Amino acid sequence: MERLSYSTGNPTAVGVYACRVPYGDNTNLVKDLFLIWMDQWCYPSSDQRYRGRVLGWIGPLPRVPKFFNEEESRDDVEEAKQAKKRRERG
Repeated sequence: MERLSYSTGNPTAVGVYACRVPYGDNTNLVKDLFLIWMDQWCYPSSDQRYRGRVLGWIGPLPRVPKFFNEEESRDDVEEAKQAKKRRERG
């Protein structure tokens, strides 16, 4: 099995990264987090920045788009149209 190597320092590209960070106050233990790099480390889906220390990172990770089958897409569009009509009626 190939061992992954973590990069250090700050990334040059915006994106989601798998990060290795210290676990609590114990310097011998680490945990892995997904963080977003945008000129600073932030939590995904949040406006809060990560205030801890990042020991290393892998990424940016490729993002997988949400796939719908055609029938589900039609149902979503129809549901949105019906909701708009209900709002317009008051």
